[in-house]
Amino acid sequence: IEGFEYEYFDPTTVPDYVELEYNGHILPFTTYMFTGDGRVDIYWNEIVDLSIPGNGMIEGSTRVDAYSIPNNELKDYIEKREYDYRCVKQYLESKGYEVERAYFGSEDGEAILYRNTDEWHFLTHMDPEFVESEDIIKDLDI
Repeated sequence: IEGFEYEYFDPTTVPDYVELEYNGHILPFTTYMFTGDGRVDIYWNEIVDLSIPGNGMIEGSTRVDAYSIPNNELKDYIEKREYDYRCVKQYLESKGYEVERAYFGSEDGEAILYRNTDEWHFLTHMDPEFVESEDIIKDLDI
């Protein structure tokens, strides 16, 4: 009788965005594709045959919070999302607010909270609409 082999990894070791390249294929990974605390269990499903030479980014999408982002847009999406967060955080802190990211792993994904007293206020989810904004400070009307 053969036993089960459990495979897992610690998601805190994954950077904001990284591309794993093998035999001409590019497989995107981001820390934001994992929810919850603790280890990530690996359940293997058939994907692109990486032993056959590829020609770039693999087809499909990657989960970021509660949203599926096409792999060919993922790097730009992550970079813009984090840039917009830093802009909002810097702006609010310059106005005397404390800023926090919250709701990681929730149904609607991560959000930005702020406070200047004892009460936290919800500002916005860091969803695709947040990322698509041309001027995030203006669009949030803060």
